[in-house]
Amino acid sequence: MYKLETTLMNFRFNTIQQLGPYKVNWYRLHEEDGEAEGVCLTKDELDRLTDFVINNKTNFSDSNYFQCNEAEMPGCSIYDLLPSKSRTPINLILRKVPKLAKRGGEIHPCMDIELLKQNGVLGHTYNLDFDLIGEVISD
Repeated sequence: MYKLETTLMNFRFNTIQQLGPYKVNWYRLHEEDGEAEGVCLTKDELDRLTDFVINNKTNFSDSNYFQCNEAEMPGCSIYDLLPSKSRTPINLILRKVPKLAKRGGEIHPCMDIELLKQNGVLGHTYNLDFDLIGEVISD
């Protein structure tokens, strides 16, 4: 079981473009009963995610995979709906149809993101059949 570390650039979690770079550990997203958590990637999921990252150089670079430890999984709960004082979310959710925050300026610990082109234009093309949660490890 694996996690994939990448450098993430050119995205938004609200109305403001984030240029990055942000180091992010990516996991498969599992949602149940209003809770969201990361689970380790299978070898097949890791391979497909790696291909996706390689083919999206505008948004990702410097990928490397690591063994996944069940004790370090990121997660989001009902409490993560409250605004944070942080300037970036702790966990980023990447899916085909993002659920962006309704209020542009608020930042929450867990937020969906949209991938952007370098000029800030929406370029969100997510074609994997599983969703991701990424834990920001440095910005």
